[in-house]
Amino acid sequence: MVSAEATELTLPWWALDFARTTAIRSKVAARFAPATAHRMLAALRGVLKASFKLGLIDSDKMTRACSVDAVRGTRVPKGRALSRGELTLIGYGSHPPEGQRKSHANRVRLGHG
Repeated sequence: MVSAEATELTLPWWALDFARTTAIRSKVAARFAPATAHRMLAALRGVLKASFKLGLIDSDKMTRACSVDAVRGTRVPKGRALSRGELTLIGYGSHPPEGQRKSHANRVRLGHG
């Protein structure tokens, strides 16, 4: 059995089965970005494979424990396009002249606009 008080150093990794790795996957997927969750699951699979190579787990149990689905998803890119109302609030019309656009961009970047 796996203790709730176990840490990464005291956890008997070879005792993890498909149900436990699926539970780990769902918690990691809910808490982290998809790429981070994918990296963590890859590390978990690596630990399970190392347990197999050390003779602590049989191949069938390792295969089932490692067969959790990948975390799918996308991240919203940083930043966004401003709406016309937001552009008006910072002093833009629909398309300001080039010099004015740079001036407004600098005001916003420096926190003055």
